[in-house]
Amino acid sequence: MEEPTEEDCCHSDCVNCVLDIYQRQKSPKGLSILKPANHTNSLMSQTRYRPFRLVKIDSDAPNVFIYSFALDDSVEDETRLYFTPGEHVVLRNEPSMNSEHLSRPYTLIPWGESATFSVMIKLYAAGKMSQYINQWRVGQKCHWRGPYGDFSYEPNTYKNVYMICMGTGIAPMYAISKQIIENEEDETVIHLLYGSKTPEDIIFRKDINELSNYWNFSCTHFISNDYHESQKKFNETFVNERLTAESISKTIKYSKNTLVLICGSEEFNSNFCDMFNGVPEIKVHVFS
Repeated sequence: MEEPTEEDCCHSDCVNCVLDIYQRQKSPKGLSILKPANHTNSLMSQTRYRPFRLVKIDSDAPNVFIYSFALDDSVEDETRLYFTPGEHVVLRNEPSMNSEHLSRPYTLIPWGESATFSVMIKLYAAGKMSQYINQWRVGQKCHWRGPYGDFSYEPNTYKNVYMICMGTGIAPMYAISKQIIENEEDETVIHLLYGSKTPEDIIFRKDINELSNYWNFSCTHFISNDYHESQKKFNETFVNERLTAESISKTIKYSKNTLVLICGSEEFNSNFCDMFNGVPEIKVHVFS
């Protein structure tokens, strides 16, 4: 366990502050909320930022990119970061003299075999971290720490998993779906309910289609804006309305051994949590 330095703290009251994490790890009870990755390795630290080299940038949807990283040349150890699907890592910017330190969490995703790890990031024109990321070029160093997360999954624990998400909330759902689908012994059935503004805004669209080729995966896209039938691809199922608790009320089957995963905006998460509040047959987990 590495003790963080003053430079490791960005002093911006970020989620998973390195100083708080270090104090939890020092306590006899250990981490009460956060947990280390299931597969421990020396590639990344939860309490110290480490440099990784940007090796690839893939465009996926409007303003959405997949950034893949490899070990910095100064680090010699394992080559891949092992993580539990649903976990995230934290990025720290390298501020100029007149700018401030920033840190943001980004979900880890399974993407290719050559990189140490990959994250999906949506860039916003007015976002301070987005402006920093938009300047990235292949080959430069970026500083990360983690991974963090409190979600765990055991194969065949649930008969059905409903994944309810919007926009970039697809990131943990995609990683968890891949884990389930790639395990031939896991017979859990996945129902992905995914909200987007337009068909072009669907993230991981091709990858979701590939998952749909498996018997235990299905996806319904809720498209809030009007669209033309010609915009459909891959025999997709579209519903022309916003993804709300009311719009999926007839879709959810209230049965035993059901897990519901939710990931979206704070309001989105709250509304769906209210929907399932008090339903004993269903376990709910929210990615915030």
